Amino acid sequence: MLDEHSTSTRAGKEGNGRERNKTYTSKPKSGFDGSLDCVLEAWDYYITTIGRNPKLYTLTARRKGMGVARARDLWPRAAEPKREKVVELMKLCVDRLATSPFHNGQNDRRKKYLDWEILFRSTDQMEKWLSDE
Repeated sequence: MLDEHSTSTRAGKEGNGRERNKTYTSKPKSGFDGSLDCVLEAWDYYITTIGRNPKLYTLTARRKGMGVARARDLWPRAAEPKREKVVELMKLCVDRLATSPFHNGQNDRRKKYLDWEILFRSTDQMEKWLSDE
């Protein structure tokens, strides 16, 4: 994955067999480049609030990617100061998961559903946690 200021050059062949180079520049859609900082802060809060063992439950590349994507989703919606508000919204999702009886084992299977993925696997999923309904 490229950061906001990175470029990558890839060689390819044109239709006539000659080599050509293409340069790709990656920029966040919303112009927001602090998403990883938001995710790290939200992750620490999640580990503490949910009571996960940080040695056994880690911020894998997949989980980090989910968090970064959701932080970028929240950026244009957040009030000023944006970075703090994005973190607050992510923490709100964690708080709602932590207090959900169903997700804490009060369900027909008596199973807990407290994974990071339950919160941030998609924009739709995150919006459900942010909904006041």
